Amino acid sequence: MSEAIIESLETTGLTFDDLALLIPHQANLRMLEEIVRRVGAPQDKVFVNVEEYGNMASACLPIALDQARRQGRAPEGALVLLVAFGSGFVWASALLRM
Repeated sequence: MSEAIIESLETTGLTFDDLALLIPHQANLRMLEEIVRRVGAPQDKVFVNVEEYGNMASACLPIALDQARRQGRAPEGALVLLVAFGSGFVWASALLRM
């Protein structure tokens, strides 16, 4: 997921300063902490709810995005980067304008 984040930002010419929020796949907290460390994302721009819900597999990103929107962390017009991985060594990212 670290590579997907870096590739998305490099391809679009953006930095974390341009993003309102990074919403990573919520597999486990230690993994999220390591990804954030590797990519140098500011903690206040990373949405984490795995401690509250655990790993919800493919449901984690839409639920996290909904929570972030309701909390005002992904307002209208903001850029949000989603990143996930799945079984079979598959990963992807999506940059959304709210």
